[in-house]
Amino acid sequence: MLLRDEVAVDWQGQKLSNPYRFAIGKDSKYLTFVAEVPFEPPVSKPDLKGRFVNDLAEPETRGQTAELFVMGADDRYFEIHITPDGAWWYMNFLAYRKRDARSVPPDAEVWVERRSDSWTGAISLPLAQLGTEISRGIRAQVTLCLCQQDVPRYVTSAGCPDFEADYHDRRAFSFLKFK
Repeated sequence: MLLRDEVAVDWQGQKLSNPYRFAIGKDSKYLTFVAEVPFEPPVSKPDLKGRFVNDLAEPETRGQTAELFVMGADDRYFEIHITPDGAWWYMNFLAYRKRDARSVPPDAEVWVERRSDSWTGAISLPLAQLGTEISRGIRAQVTLCLCQQDVPRYVTSAGCPDFEADYHDRRAFSFLKFK
């Protein structure tokens, strides 16, 4: 099953020069998230390639990050980040912004292609290792954080919500409809 979409405006409604495209795929064993980012990637940090990074969730350490949030039928959800260098982060949440202290990063396969004006990243995770069951009734949100500039820019599949930029807010999540 696959869901493909794009985002053409940032959180404040400003039009992007090119759309941020993404895909979420699921088969019987894996969940895969692909992000096509139409912005020049920051300077490469080759030592991060394919590596799980503990502090990637903090804006000042992430530069550019494509993110996927997936929420189950209850308030439990998980968050995945991937950067233009292939560094990645994963966390389970028990409720709004309440991290699960027992959260263990799943095995991941990461692929990234950098170009001078854009980058594409993909991460595949085993369904059995995720903190939320991927079944009917799940909601998701895809985001892009551009935090290497003086004024950070935030893009979300939630459109331009009328509330403060908060990707953890359940109002930003939409029901996933795989094709």
